[in-house]
Amino acid sequence: MLMNWHDYDSYWTSTKTYEDLKKHIQRNFDGLKDKVATMVAGR
Repeated sequence: MLMNWHDYDSYWTSTKTYEDLKKHIQRNFDGLKDKVATMVAGR
C-alpha cells in the first residue's frame, strides 16, 4: 500500500535512535558490525 503512495521512509529512523542502533552494532553480536560494514561497502 505504501509503495503505491511512494511513501518510502526508513523504518529504523522512525523507531529507534541512531545511538541505540550504534550500541547494538558496536557489540558485534553474531558478526553484526562486520555485516553492516559489508552492506555499507556495497557488497
